Amino acid sequence: MTIQDILNSKQSLIKINSIKFSDFKIALRLASFAKKIDTFIDTFQEEQKKVVKLYAKKNESGEPVIEANGQIAFETEENKTKFIEEMNKILSTELEGIEPLQIKVSDVQAAGEISANDLLAVSALINWEE
Repeated sequence: MTIQDILNSKQSLIKINSIKFSDFKIALRLASFAKKIDTFIDTFQEEQKKVVKLYAKKNESGEPVIEANGQIAFETEENKTKFIEEMNKILSTELEGIEPLQIKVSDVQAAGEISANDLLAVSALINWEE
């Protein structure tokens, strides 16, 4: 499981966590898992800020310049390339200390509505059992 997997799955995981499960243990496991995920996301965001500060063009007060389209501005193409390489390295980092959850599809189906897209989106985080 990588940081990219977590970021791609976050919204669907939130949706699944909002389902009311009849089995408290499932809800507890999901809540605990979501807290771990949030910790990894917080760490990623801090590292992302560091990389942005390192490679982005700075304004007169030393803050990164964000263009009108929301993109980060870079002084040189070399800085942009280094930024992209560093972010790709971070996003592809394999996470330690977290394993995908094992959840029965029937538990989710019984608890409420969830789309096939949401199930696919969290497939790196949750191993669905029949």
